[in-house]
Amino acid sequence: MWSIPILFVGFYQYQGHKLVFLFWVFAFFLYSIKSHLVISKNSIKTIKNFPVKRIIPQIIVLLFSFLLFTFYLFVQLPNHKSKDRLNTLFTPSSSEIAQLVNEQRRLSLDSPLNKVFINKYSIWTGKIFERFTETYGFHFLFLEGQVSNSAWSVWNHGIFYIVDAVLIIFGFIYLIISKRQRLLLFLLSLLAILVVPSLISSDRSYFFRSSLNISILIFAASLGAEFIRKYFPKIIQLFFVLIYAISIFHFAYLYFVRYPIIASDRQFFSDRVLAEYLRRVPETQKVVLFSPEPEFTVSTYLFFNNILNKDTISEIQNAYKLQNYQIGAKKFIGDCLPIEIVNSDEVVISRHDIRRCEPNEDTTLNSEPVTDIQTFYNSLQIQAIKDSGTYYHIYNDQLCSGLEINPYLRIVSPNQFDFGAMSDKEFCQAWISKLIEN
Repeated sequence: MWSIPILFVGFYQYQGHKLVFLFWVFAFFLYSIKSHLVISKNSIKTIKNFPVKRIIPQIIVLLFSFLLFTFYLFVQLPNHKSKDRLNTLFTPSSSEIAQLVNEQRRLSLDSPLNKVFINKYSIWTGKIFERFTETYGFHFLFLEGQVSNSAWSVWNHGIFYIVDAVLIIFGFIYLIISKRQRLLLFLLSLLAILVVPSLISSDRSYFFRSSLNISILIFAASLGAEFIRKYFPKIIQLFFVLIYAISIFHFAYLYFVRYPIIASDRQFFSDRVLAEYLRRVPETQKVVLFSPEPEFTVSTYLFFNNILNKDTISEIQNAYKLQNYQIGAKKFIGDCLPIEIVNSDEVVISRHDIRRCEPNEDTTLNSEPVTDIQTFYNSLQIQAIKDSGTYYHIYNDQLCSGLEINPYLRIVSPNQFDFGAMSDKEFCQAWISKLIEN
């Protein structure tokens, strides 16, 4: 019965497990009542002897799960934005499948067999099998963890340790030699069912959509550890303990020493630096920020600086309502950036991917352009931590003027992330860069 609140919370998680929710609950329902069932060749006798009174808690959990799924499907989903995702499922009718069919038929000799072997169902089945093998592939589980689809993945480490691959194999061997075929079939069935969301999702987001299978693989690995404990000599057991300890230490090194640097870009850290720069700029200083996503940029500015409060809520509401993102003297716009940098008393900031204005195209800035070739090199940059690539340009800076600024970003200490303990000088020299002039 204690599983009910856990199932309720788990059902509304982001990862998209609602598709397999009932399969998951029903599988464990069967597993939990197996000891109470007496199956005979006479099906009528089996039904009569069904121990309803003994499994009332399991029945309640099953009914709760069914009602929760039904309520979501017919009441909540029709009125929720997530219903649009149903139109993007990966099915035989998907545009990607149609393109593959046309491409493969175009590259084949004309034959009546083309319609038999090259059609949307055969291509879709092949792609589903490809996704399935990728979901349980060694590279995904033990080497990388699909870093391209998860901001929380440690870029060169899998979901499991490499030694876990051996333990998982030993776990299934243990089930076979101990003749526990039902448990083996149960685990294999779960592993097949729990990856369905990632198989039919429009994007190949295995890390999120198939994460329920992680618990099953952990269980298999624990069986493998038990197999080693029972059948291997002490020296081999100690060897596996040593390898596991080294694996944990290696992951801790990656996570606490390298991950803060590598993964920061995936958490929009450059926008965090920008928000801190804007916080330090005097409130009366006019700032115009060009971004192709002004709403996102102003949102990060408000969030990181904790600006949303009872005194500012009205102004911020109007800004979002009118899409005129001006907070105090700071204005966030999505217009094109003038071809030539303007000479004015305004601090001008531009994101690296903002569109440049065409000749004679209207600009938001109310000042005359200048043609000084050094203007570009006189600008400051907020660079990405990972590769020191420029993310924001800052023109007409006043905060860091007169200071010796580094040409590239370098992280030398964890204290560098503590903005609150830095003076303006320390912040500028640690996080703001300037190109070397030619």
